[in-house]
Amino acid sequence: MSYQQRYQRWLQAELDPDLAMTLRSWHDEALIADAFSRDLEFGTAGLRGVLGPGPNRMNRYVVRKASAVFALYLLRYLPEAASRGVVIAHDNRRYSDVFSDEAAHVLASYGIRVYLFDGLRPTPELSFAVRHLKAAGGIVITASHNPKEYNGYKVYDADGCQLLPDQIERIVALYGEVDDELSITYETRFTAPYLYVLGPEVDEAYWHEVYAIRRQPQLDASHFPIVYSPQHGTGLVGVQTLLQRAGFPLHIVAEQALPDPDFSGTLSPNPEEKVAYTKALELAGKVQASLVLTTDPDADRVGVVERLKDGRVTYFTGNQMGALLLAYLLEQAKKQHVSLRHQVVFDTIVTGRLGRTIARAYGVQVEATLTGFKYIGKKIAGLEAAALEGAEDEFFFGYEESYGFLLAPFTRDKDALQASLMIAEMALDHAQKGRSLTEALQSLYQRYGYHYEEVRSLALPGLDGLTRLHTMMKNLRQARFTTLGALAVVRREDYQTLRYELANGQEGELDFPASDVLRYELEDGSVLAIRPSGTEPKCKFYYNLVGQSLEDAKTKLQRIADSIAPYIQ
Repeated sequence: MSYQQRYQRWLQAELDPDLAMTLRSWHDEALIADAFSRDLEFGTAGLRGVLGPGPNRMNRYVVRKASAVFALYLLRYLPEAASRGVVIAHDNRRYSDVFSDEAAHVLASYGIRVYLFDGLRPTPELSFAVRHLKAAGGIVITASHNPKEYNGYKVYDADGCQLLPDQIERIVALYGEVDDELSITYETRFTAPYLYVLGPEVDEAYWHEVYAIRRQPQLDASHFPIVYSPQHGTGLVGVQTLLQRAGFPLHIVAEQALPDPDFSGTLSPNPEEKVAYTKALELAGKVQASLVLTTDPDADRVGVVERLKDGRVTYFTGNQMGALLLAYLLEQAKKQHVSLRHQVVFDTIVTGRLGRTIARAYGVQVEATLTGFKYIGKKIAGLEAAALEGAEDEFFFGYEESYGFLLAPFTRDKDALQASLMIAEMALDHAQKGRSLTEALQSLYQRYGYHYEEVRSLALPGLDGLTRLHTMMKNLRQARFTTLGALAVVRREDYQTLRYELANGQEGELDFPASDVLRYELEDGSVLAIRPSGTEPKCKFYYNLVGQSLEDAKTKLQRIADSIAPYIQ
């Protein structure tokens, strides 16, 4: 069926009034083609796209089809799925509650028990709830930190972990067995016996586990104020509860406290962008708080800013905060005489190198995964399975550069509530010793070498952008750089072919799932990784530099960027 035929079918269908009105207002042929020429891709993070009509947009009809396919997948590959059930949560975005209800009713119409939260909840709590209730899987309706025009649909397995590519492939293969999105209906009379509403009891169980991760519960937090913003999202109740129970005077950014799908009180809901902290820093100045925390809308990521006594501000990257947390956890383990011999830290192939340098100095193993916390979650599951067979390795810490951290594995996704509590404790510990987090980071640089990281993105929207992205990655692969920015490439890794090549010509295989990523290790320890985003129409360039100073590292970065510039036009 051509995109014009699909477009006409949607025009003639009895759609939601708002969708119908939007569709009738479209007169741009390129926009129509983009919305109807293909289905919204069920990728490694489930579905994520712009809200609107059409099979390549997020709407209730696309959610119905995805839910029907997920139901088939569960019933076919997990025989006890119907009785174990599926947990469903949602964030603050437009139509998130509608989409979660649609998913619940479709699954229930297949005879699958559904546990539906009674309101918005953080994504990590969904992961926890799947494990807590011993469910067969989970769904969370969220677009994380994307702009307000987006929404999404993430799926989880029985371990509370997002599905891996081989599992996603099985789901995608089932799409042909389900009617098109406009033909999927359900009868509510079949769903009532299968729907269960979840409330505060799961919250308390989750908070109890988070609260137990503290390393120094004896610290007096009463004189250490913190400013926090949930960015209009799901983190407010949980973060506020946990930090206040730990004794911290907490100041909430009022303009960003309540759920708002338009994010009207913030310049950005993304903790990676400095403008996200504007109002929080204003409040920090008024209440004389040094620590500012902000979680993204679904509260799986947390950003940190420190307001220094002289008025300067430090915006910590995910790599920097991961290194600080890891150093703190390792030092606390050492002081408490916890053996680190069999502890394992997980990061990703695009994460900065400082954290692994610190871990190895303490004798701790470090293992990299592909980008995406689901890979870390699966590694944790692997450790636990091996432990049943007598292996001694244990999970210690997991993190990725995009502000995602996990301290305890009762969730299998990055967890901003865990991280917020531990960051607060760490900052308090440093403060009581007379130093800021900024000074603590400089101390790490002095001990382990100066590291500077930066992620640059190239937006590639629409069908033209997708074509350009494929051409760009092809050109980069064909370039086969031997130097970047006057630095020799000592190791080139292609995660699409799963091959690596050393400067001396030696080659070998990479033990990873296939992924469209190029990675270059340079002679001075710096790394460049290039990866198309799995959730947005963009390509990301991860620069991890090692230098003698900030200026030295930034100079190296620009020289490397100039080297690849002709290949990404």
